[in-house]
Amino acid sequence: MKSSVTAFTWKLLPLVLFVMLFCNGCWDKKEFNQLAIAQTIAMDYEEEQYKLTVQLVMPAASDEEISGDSMWLISGEGDSVAEALEQISRSAPRELYLAHLDIVLLGEGLLRHDISQGLEYFIKEDVLRRRTNLLAVEGAAGELLQAKLKLADVDIYYLRNLLRDQRQWVKNGDTVINDYYLAMDKRLPEGLVIPRIRTKDEKALYLDGAALIQNNHLLCWMEQDWLDSYRWVTGGAEIRTLPDDKSHDAVTVEVRKDRCEWELVSAEPLQIRAKLKGKLLITENKLKNNIQSIEELEEFRRQIQQEMETILKKEAEKDFALLQQKGCDALRLGRWLYAWHPELVHPEKWNSQFSQLQIDVQIETAVRSDA
Repeated sequence: MKSSVTAFTWKLLPLVLFVMLFCNGCWDKKEFNQLAIAQTIAMDYEEEQYKLTVQLVMPAASDEEISGDSMWLISGEGDSVAEALEQISRSAPRELYLAHLDIVLLGEGLLRHDISQGLEYFIKEDVLRRRTNLLAVEGAAGELLQAKLKLADVDIYYLRNLLRDQRQWVKNGDTVINDYYLAMDKRLPEGLVIPRIRTKDEKALYLDGAALIQNNHLLCWMEQDWLDSYRWVTGGAEIRTLPDDKSHDAVTVEVRKDRCEWELVSAEPLQIRAKLKGKLLITENKLKNNIQSIEELEEFRRQIQQEMETILKKEAEKDFALLQQKGCDALRLGRWLYAWHPELVHPEKWNSQFSQLQIDVQIETAVRSDA
């Protein structure tokens, strides 16, 4: 009996040793205070060179919170993004860590050159993650980052909240980088909308309009009023104040926008209905004390709903017409049409088709009042 147990033990020993080999901990683990963590990268293209400015967080082991004292700015340039990053890596006092990016700022030079050439490296290296946001900069992105040394300290989290409703899932991954690379195998040309960031008095950051990209190049800059209506397609929320009139004082309404639903109306001529759905929340109403009954409240709600739907319908029609005029399908209408009615779409002629099709806008809202 004893010999059989001994024989079994010797047979089991190689298996135990093999398991122990893979249970010896994370031998290549890097401690937090051994890394130079890139939180923000500004990308520019000037004089045929890629110029990158990286905001690095290098906390000490004793740091409980990240402060401006633990942040560094390092720049590099080269014929490619990889070469510019290699130069930055040699200048950084610690190992460069890219998988924690919050924001990528795209300078105007890069936008006019080719943004795919600038971002392809990060896509291949799988460092753009759910937390990453793309922002466009009118001018040099590096200069904006140089002027805001504490961007990651405060404003990064504020900006992330502003952008959260504009995020889209990227194909075959959990990366969210606005609309970029949403469909790497796309069959139809479509536009890309990247929110524009600006500085106010060199003290605060704010979002103002967007860069409209087509075929990986900057087509034009779009103003904020256009972007507000564009969010009917991407989802989001905004605060509106209706002006005083004979029936009520100023009323503040929060508009919560759901995504747009497309519906084919006719094939010849090609006509699409854009069903834009949302919720209206009346948050402030100076006349609330004058409303005496449920019937009066319901009538007031219907009136506000009608006014808001009229305003939003006009804005959406104007904004859709602007995109059609530019021949840029930032609405991704072609993708929906190609998926459900491929016989109606000619991929090589889609831009001209998009410019000529009829878009009927229909606003559907539900309204309630907290004031």
